[in-house]
Formats: sequence, structure tokens, C-alpha cells
Amino acid sequence: LQRVAGPRRERPPRSRSMGALEDLVASHLGGFSPEGGVHLPNTPGYDACLLAAGAANYACLHERRRPPVALQPARESDVVLAVRFVAAGIERGLWPDGGRVDGSPDGHDDGVPLTLCGGGHSELCVRNGAVLVHFGRMASVSCDPAGRTVTIAPGALLGAMNEAAQNHGLAVPTGVFAGVGVGSILAGGIGRLARARGLSVQSVVAMRVVTADGEIHALGEGVDMNGLERDLWWGCRGAAAALGVVTSVTLRAAPIAPAISHGRRIYPPFANATDAADRLRRIETIARACPEATQVDVCVARAGGAAAARGGVRIGVFPCATDGGDVPADVVAGLEMTPRHVTRSRYCDVPYHSMLPDDERDDESAPGDDESAPGDDGTPSQATPGMFSYVRQWFVDELGEIGAAAVAAAAAAAPTDESLVMMQHAGGAVRRGGRPADDDDAPDDDDDLDGAGALAFPHRRWEWSVVIIALWTDPGSRARATAEAWADDAFESLRGCGVGCYAVDIDRFRRSGDAAEEEVKLAFGEVNAARLRELKRRVDPTNVFAAAVPL
Repeated sequence: LQRVAGPRRERPPRSRSMGALEDLVASHLGGFSPEGGVHLPNTPGYDACLLAAGAANYACLHERRRPPVALQPARESDVVLAVRFVAAGIERGLWPDGGRVDGSPDGHDDGVPLTLCGGGHSELCVRNGAVLVHFGRMASVSCDPAGRTVTIAPGALLGAMNEAAQNHGLAVPTGVFAGVGVGSILAGGIGRLARARGLSVQSVVAMRVVTADGEIHALGEGVDMNGLERDLWWGCRGAAAALGVVTSVTLRAAPIAPAISHGRRIYPPFANATDAADRLRRIETIARACPEATQVDVCVARAGGAAAARGGVRIGVFPCATDGGDVPADVVAGLEMTPRHVTRSRYCDVPYHSMLPDDERDDESAPGDDESAPGDDGTPSQATPGMFSYVRQWFVDELGEIGAAAVAAAAAAAPTDESLVMMQHAGGAVRRGGRPADDDDAPDDDDDLDGAGALAFPHRRWEWSVVIIALWTDPGSRARATAEAWADDAFESLRGCGVGCYAVDIDRFRRSGDAAEEEVKLAFGEVNAARLRELKRRVDPTNVFAAAVPL
């Protein structure tokens, strides 16, 4: 115990439960690798592990969430020990109330024994009473340029993966935020290559998974799998976090130009939501007509300062051409951009969407400046220190008049200047299950759109991922309630447009009971949800992986 938990230090007398926990650590985690870490409260490394796990989600730090044990595996064998340790703790009743936090709904679950943390953007990564597994010491990335694949460990971040692929002239469909981890990849993964190459989850070709019994399963294309493993291969591409611990993922990569064209334009504030909605309809028309190598993301927020009180709205557009050519001239013109709004960079260096005010100076000869060209310095996000966040999301095929009005109205009513509605543009290859337009084997748009399909993630028939992001800094409960109510109201206002939602944003603690059940159906469809529940009963009967999708 002393070796794995750190040097001996003075401790208070052991309680009965603490003694049982330390005995379990000694009996089950003694084989942890020297590079790994096992940290009990009040031992060296515990607070540092929690700080690393909560770095991208301030609520975890502010609420001082305290796992009974913090684990930092360095090898797949460590993950096996960690899972078996948690399972043994369930048998001994060591974490009956794991996962509860002050202010979260009570009585809707039997506790959460384990949480997993890669990028750490979700509040589900650290919970009171739940064993924390932080993957910061399993962050390797390797690229096979000949096979055009990239393999990542569970602690790798998208920025590192994109950099490794770019160094070999390749790119993988990923999200737009470099600090996000593997969890987003296996739940969907929506980014700038979505129209041309599909989603991250549609690009997964292999993975290794540790299930609740501590067994390791190799899954993937061309792998000899038994019946259970074939079901896991289906289920883990959409709901992996509810079924096991993924210790490596291999994704299909595609050639990418040394530099790509991308732009940013923040329009002058619109006086009201009606005017902003009209502009959103025009932007949607332009975006839907783009070639598949070009996509146009959109951000909508309330106008800052005094304009916010008058219902003003800000809109930013972020076109990107991933084929090496320029953003098409008609797209640039239609979005009312000029050359200074467009620049070039490596694909892996295209920044997160910034809504900093546009510098409207008339220097047309400049290729861009810190504000009018793409840049993300100081851009508030879910990972900003001191920033709380709450997220809702819809997949939407067409906003139309009703959807545009709902987005604009939501932005005008936002609780803070930092809160926004982000519209990530897709369609194209997503509708074909990730196959590019020149793939002769690509399915038709209408093939198996709503059935069980080849993977648990079912959604193809959509053009936009509409992400409602509440951001605020006030730690008080009233500020949280206001922000959450705003996001929930915005979500409801788009219900008539939505065709489904993103499983990664399901929060069983903030939205419990019937609301959580509805989100599971929206995320997977009734057919897939039923199949996933049956698979869950087979691979995780004691609900070790209860913190994720509530199956």
C-alpha cells in the first residue's frame, strides 16, 4: 500500500470504511505499473491528479469533488486492475452513493462507482464518492502513413492527434477544440472535415476495450471477433463510455493539403433577433449549397454592453475549405467577407471559433489581423479557468424560418456575453456514413438512416449540430440555475427542428429520470437504445460504467 499510494505520512485514525478501502487498494492495485499512480486522499499526488482532471471543467475544482481513490494508469494492464478494483468495491458496498454532488437530483440512481477522465471537459469526469481514473499518463499518438491510420491512447487530446497526422500529410475527422479527448471521438466527433469525410466515429477502424469483468477485447475491421465482440464493436461506436474502458482507438486518415483556406467574420451587432434570424436564413442557404470540401460554421451570441439590454445579437461565420483550394469566391462574397477575413494555415492549426469583436478597419491589403482574421486568443470556452458551463444540443437538418428565429431569440436572451449557440456544419459525407463523395461503395443518403445500422451512433440525416453553450463565472446557485434554464429553454425552442441529440451531452445528474430517458432515445433512437440496454446487461451487469449514458 505504501508503494502505490506514496510515502508514509501522518493520517487520522482509520475509520472502518477507510480501512476497508485501503485493504482493497492493497489487495487489488499492488500490481500497478511503476509509471502509474494510485492516490488515496491525503497522500502525495492525490490533489495534483484532481487538479489535472478538473483543469478543463472548473465546476469539478470549485465544488471540491473528492473521489475515494484517484488512479492514473500508464498501461493497459493498469486499466484492467482499476476496473477489477472498482468491481470488487461494488461487491463490498464501498461506493453506494458515488457521484452525488450538492444540488444534483436525488433518488434517481444507485450511485456512480467510477468516472473516466481524458480531456476532462465533462462534469461527469470527476464526482464525489466515485473512483477517478485519469488517463493523463496514457496519451500516446502514433501515425501509420502507409496504412493511413492514426492510433491514440485514451488520454490523447485532439490537438496532439491532429499534429501527428499533419506531420505525415494526413488528417482525421475530429472536433474543433484541440483540448477535447477520446470521449468525443467515440460518441460522434464533429469538425471541419465532417462534410468531406464524415464524423470521427464513422472513421474508427479498430479499438481495444476493457469490459467490467476486466477482460480485454480487440475490436475492428478485419478482426476475428466472437458474437459478443461484434456487438461491442457496434455499441462502442456511439456508447463506448457506458460499455467499457477504451484503451486505444485507431482511425482512418486521409491526405490533407499543407495549408488550407479558412476565414472568420464577426458581423456588426444586429439590432434585434428578427434581423439576426433573417441573416441566419441567408447563411444557411449559402452553407447548404457549398461543395462538400467547404463548410461554414456559425456562432450566435448576444450583443455586448448596452446592446444586450436592447436584445441585440452577434453572429460570426467561419468558412473553411479542406481540399487545399480557396474558400469559394461566391461563398466569401455571399458571407460579405473580404480578403482580410480569410487566411491560410495548416489544418491542425486552424483555431477554435472566436467571437471577439471584429476590427472593421479598412486596410484591405492586410491578409488579416488579430481580431478580424481567425484567432482564438482569449476566447472564452468550457476550458477557461473560472468558467462554468452547461451544454444542450440538437442535430438539425434544416433550420428554416422557425429554427433561425429560435436560435436568434435564444442568443438575444443569453444570460452572459460568453454564452452562445454554435452551429457546426456537416451534411455531405455524414449522410453516407463517412464515405467521401468519390467512393463508389458509399451508400445512398436514404440507406439505413434510422435503423440499427453498422454502429450505435445512428444520426446521418442532418446539416447542423446546434450546440447551446451556457458559460458563466458567478459560482452562486442562482447563476447556475439561470444559465441552465436558458439552455434548457433554448433546447425546447428547437424541438420542432431537431432530429436527434448527441450522447456526449447527456447529463444524468442535471437532467434525471424521464428527461434522461428521453435523451437516450433522442441520442440513439428507440431501436438502438433497446439493443444497447441488452448489450449493457451482458457486459456490465453491476453497472460499473454508470456515469456515462444511463442505459
